[in-house]
Amino acid sequence: MKKNLSGFLFLLFLFLSVFSVPCRAEKDYSPYVIEVKVSAGDTVSNLCDSRRIDYYAVKDALLIVNGFASEAGLSAVSPGQTLYIPRSKADADSILALYNSTASATIPSSYVEKVTVQKGDTLSSICDAHQLTFSVCKEAIKKLNLWSSDSRLSSIYVGQEILIPSSDAAAAAITETVAKAADSGSASAAPSEDSFEYYLISHTMAAGETMQSVCSQLGILYSAEVTDMLKAINNLTDLNAAAAGKAYLFPSKAPNNASYMVYSHKVVLGDTIEKLCEAHQVRYAQVRSLLQGLNPGSSVVALRVGEEILLVEPAPVSAAPASPVPTVYYPVVTPNTAGASYPASAYSGSATGSAYPSSTAEPEIIITVK
Repeated sequence: MKKNLSGFLFLLFLFLSVFSVPCRAEKDYSPYVIEVKVSAGDTVSNLCDSRRIDYYAVKDALLIVNGFASEAGLSAVSPGQTLYIPRSKADADSILALYNSTASATIPSSYVEKVTVQKGDTLSSICDAHQLTFSVCKEAIKKLNLWSSDSRLSSIYVGQEILIPSSDAAAAAITETVAKAADSGSASAAPSEDSFEYYLISHTMAAGETMQSVCSQLGILYSAEVTDMLKAINNLTDLNAAAAGKAYLFPSKAPNNASYMVYSHKVVLGDTIEKLCEAHQVRYAQVRSLLQGLNPGSSVVALRVGEEILLVEPAPVSAAPASPVPTVYYPVVTPNTAGASYPASAYSGSATGSAYPSSTAEPEIIITVK
């Protein structure tokens, strides 16, 4: 029994030493934030103030860790909502560095140790306690912990978990590995154009026409998805209420006499509905109602990063699609697209030129310990 137990413990030790938990990988922001519940009357600014955190100094990091595309999200928090706040300005800088990381480096677990800061500790004293030379190890410590400046070396706090090299030789190897990853790592791919979806045709109803008969004239499949969409974009609760002499919009695969082209867009940090509309040559105020119809259930004012939305652009006289036209699907995009009945291939792109909040944090390397 003892022999079997010893064998099991040995295998467990071997497993843990080889397959250690990834550290600072997959853009995990949890080491740098605290979780708070929003109460009635709370604002993000006063939640930061109550924790002695400068709201304006950490605002960009707040957008990232909470998935807000713009400041509109920060001003639209509600009671009961979970919010993540950087622990400090230094932690906000780490969040920005991690967000901007463009390459990854895998470090053997034998090269790294994790320590918890105790009262009275400094990084120099921690290095001394582990037989490390601080001047030799400080660059490796910065890389392992995604610290972008030397100031982080002197701003550790009690209870903080820090990664350090296991030896001076390991520190040199870590620094070299990260430098090679930075040299050979591929930069993040430039975002592609928004994906063309379909056209919107304006048709003035004649006496005796119905929504279904117009769809038949335009070659549009009168499906449940299309009827839902016709109601949404034309602000109708009953399609039979469509009145003669009034113009209505119809989704179409053909560009003939189209008023708008519809594009899908994946929201990225820095997006606002006003900027996205401007990029598509329309003013938000002019198409507000239409965008709400195209995106039911989504707050197009307070966009969230990763959200799929539909945008419109005026159609030229002879419109030609920027990419292959979908065949029979006319999706109405909701904030979370899981389970939606449209081809996944329809959403392959995101906007070009999306603004990222200004920051002095330097791009860093994602470190994975294995």
